[in-house]
Amino acid sequence: GRIELTETDKLLFQYLGGKSPIIPTGCFVTIVILSTTFYHFKMQNKRLANLYMRARVVSQGVTVVAMMTSLWVTNKENAWKKQEEREKEASWSFPATREPAT
Repeated sequence: GRIELTETDKLLFQYLGGKSPIIPTGCFVTIVILSTTFYHFKMQNKRLANLYMRARVVSQGVTVVAMMTSLWVTNKENAWKKQEEREKEASWSFPATREPAT
């Protein structure tokens, strides 16, 4: 069937497409939280270390969901682009052949 794009799809392409900063940012935040967790473990502050470990799980989960959404959005965007290319090729009309001038 034909793929129709909504305004939501266009926003998703913009913010979760192939060059989205959300995934690298999520990875960076996860690393910072994990590093903070190790620091609190080293300082023997188990309560804060446990709290940061929970925050890491949430951050990592959000990042994984963003990755999966990005894959889905990219696949839909690629399918839409291929559809547009096929429709453009199908609309090409070749000029009628002329009879040679005598």
